[in-house]
Amino acid sequence: MVWLAVTFALGSAFMAALSTSVQHQVAGTAPKDVGGTWQLLWHLLHRPWWLVGQLFGFCGFLFHALALFNGPIALVQPIIITGIVFAVMVRAAIAREWPEPRETAIVGLTASALVVFLLASNPSEGAGRPEGAVFLVLVGASAVAGLTVFGLAKLLPQGREQGFLMGAGAGFVFGLVAVLLKAAEEEQSQGGIWQMVTTWPLYATFAAGLTGVALNQAAYRVSRISASMPVLNVVNILLGLAFGYLVFMETPRTTPVALVLMGVSLATLCVGLYLTANYEARREEELEIVPPSALRP
Repeated sequence: MVWLAVTFALGSAFMAALSTSVQHQVAGTAPKDVGGTWQLLWHLLHRPWWLVGQLFGFCGFLFHALALFNGPIALVQPIIITGIVFAVMVRAAIAREWPEPRETAIVGLTASALVVFLLASNPSEGAGRPEGAVFLVLVGASAVAGLTVFGLAKLLPQGREQGFLMGAGAGFVFGLVAVLLKAAEEEQSQGGIWQMVTTWPLYATFAAGLTGVALNQAAYRVSRISASMPVLNVVNILLGLAFGYLVFMETPRTTPVALVLMGVSLATLCVGLYLTANYEARREEELEIVPPSALRP
């Protein structure tokens, strides 16, 4: 069922790109006299294309869940995170212009690194449901690590350094969303819907999602999004891979050639994600487009 996981993951990444691009486009065209979170949200609720963007986002979440149901998180999460690559193409299509050559090169590098990494790693499906106590401890430790990094960021003066650390903290939490969603689906596969709704991973998924949005919004308040968004993507993918390999026992290839290719391609993928996210964030800042998740009261 790996092909289904890849298909749904690509669909989720593309839907996320559509959702983000459409919402950003609509939010960026709001009149200057529309200020404040609630006033702007009220304005956006009356814009049909913004509601379409919300629908794309919901479809992306469903595709993400289906991808994790059909394949290992170590396969799915790298594909999901590259939604920022799709966003480059979607934004260019909406603006009816070709991406800049440097931007195209970065996207090509990132996509190529992803293909090499997935082919080299080829992770197994894993051992299924993770050990309860061990999994709970590791999830708690990751959550504490993310909140600690975020808390340390508040000790710094407002600016790029503070935004960078806040983005890293949010990356931990968003990474846990995928991990917990995978765990909830493992509960469902073991004992059906009833077991999924009566165990903690499902509810922890929603709690982590809300926390991640809150942390991300706080990061946007203290610095430009180019300081926080790139590192958020990188931390997200690394945490997903760590849990896939160490907790869900999704064993990758371990031949020397495969390990070298995985190391080089993963490093290249992270650099490509960082550069792509940074490029997109700076472009939004230049156009004065405010992401809906970054709205200020």
